[in-house]
Amino acid sequence: MIPVYYDKISNNWKVADKSNLNSTYTWYNYDESKWANSIIVKNSEKQIYDLTGRNNIKVANLSVNNGNVIIDDNYLDLKIANYNYNDISNIFRVKFDNLKSNIYLISNSRVSYYYNPTNKTFIFKNGNNTVTSETYNIEQDKWYIIGYTYDGNNISFYANGDKISSANISGNLSSSSSFKLGTDIMASEVSKITVGDILFYNRILSDTEISQNYRTSFNIIYQNLLYGYSEFTPMP
Repeated sequence: MIPVYYDKISNNWKVADKSNLNSTYTWYNYDESKWANSIIVKNSEKQIYDLTGRNNIKVANLSVNNGNVIIDDNYLDLKIANYNYNDISNIFRVKFDNLKSNIYLISNSRVSYYYNPTNKTFIFKNGNNTVTSETYNIEQDKWYIIGYTYDGNNISFYANGDKISSANISGNLSSSSSFKLGTDIMASEVSKITVGDILFYNRILSDTEISQNYRTSFNIIYQNLLYGYSEFTPMP
């Protein structure tokens, strides 16, 4: 059985799991008339729920641990295609399970965002253009809240609420292919990562918003949230 609660903001049921850092993940609070609820996940077709309700993902097989999805042998296709916005902000809560080679976080046929453990830098690629962040040391098997913002000309890299660096890189974001979790642009390599949350915004999050909400906790900003997966336990 899985403990769940109803989130009135996103109009969705969510897993009340202590491994999630969202401070609103409360299973029960009888003083505030929040009653304990639970469900049983059956062996039927399952979905990963998008907080916005726009993009629930049907899954056949998914390896999860306490609501976190494990990427190992197969990447996860997020089914987010035809991204036609000029801006994007991606926030991840992720644990790096292997640092022997490039750690690919998210890619489609145009853009790719990954970490180079040799140079200790995050890398963003748009078409033939590539830019790297300043150095940032990532440790294996440790949770981080990381991400970037990109407006087609400037990218800023973030980790645990702090801006690592910014750089110029030109290109557009339009692509008909879908975003994939844990693989490169060609979907030829799969990285070993565990992911607890992914948020897609179609605007640029400010330094203050990221610092206040995505540092040591994961307090979701709903304004301009295009897609959001804050728990990966597949629900029937």
